[in-house]
Amino acid sequence: MTQHVGELHPPVRLMLTPGPSSIDPRVYRAMATPLVGHMDPWFKGCMDETQILLRHIFQTENRITMPLSASGSGGIEASVLNTLEEGDEGIVAVNGVFSERMYEIATRASSKVVKVEAPYGKPVDAEDVRRAGKGKKIKIIGFAHGETSTGVVTGIDAYRKVADDLGALLIVDTVASLAAVPLDVDKQRIDVCFSGSQKAISAPPGMSPITVSPAAEEVFRKRKTKVQSWYFDLTTAMNYWAKTGCIITHRRFR
Repeated sequence: MTQHVGELHPPVRLMLTPGPSSIDPRVYRAMATPLVGHMDPWFKGCMDETQILLRHIFQTENRITMPLSASGSGGIEASVLNTLEEGDEGIVAVNGVFSERMYEIATRASSKVVKVEAPYGKPVDAEDVRRAGKGKKIKIIGFAHGETSTGVVTGIDAYRKVADDLGALLIVDTVASLAAVPLDVDKQRIDVCFSGSQKAISAPPGMSPITVSPAAEEVFRKRKTKVQSWYFDLTTAMNYWAKTGCIITHRRFR
């Protein structure tokens, strides 16, 4: 057991896969800077700047806009489990592997979730979602804006109209689409929008940017039960976010 292991020297690759993607030299330089503790005063300023940049890329003024220490799948879990409580009804549009994952996570929230499907390679028609929710008290409608597994981009505006008509929150997976295709969270009135750092943002894997509208934030505050996931519980973090930008990181680094 004395085999020597040298320093890490990975090869240089041009990555054209759905993710991870090649990283800009500025990102590599930032990763080589000194490590600063999350209690350091400088770190608070860094988190504030991170929020500014994330609001810019999401095109939003949402107070709750932050990076989660997680993959895009963690973004799905945070979005779904913070909105749903036991007995709530929801609809998830499924047209690929990752929208299927949103549905699977939603079923674990002890809620009544309906799956509306389309063949892989096709978007789910928003009118099919409307028909599935007719006469029901729908709390969320979720779908993948860019379905990584097929490359299909689904229009947001028709879903927003259906969500308005059904009185539902709109959850949008933009893991594959944020910074790749036009997205305006505020103008398109998305309630919960999440992404992943390793796709078009061109950063290393391991972060899931998320932004929460005031309407969704209010739903979080009015929950009657605790969020089923402690790690992805946003209801406690958002109580302190305005006071200290690094509170979410305090919890994630432990």
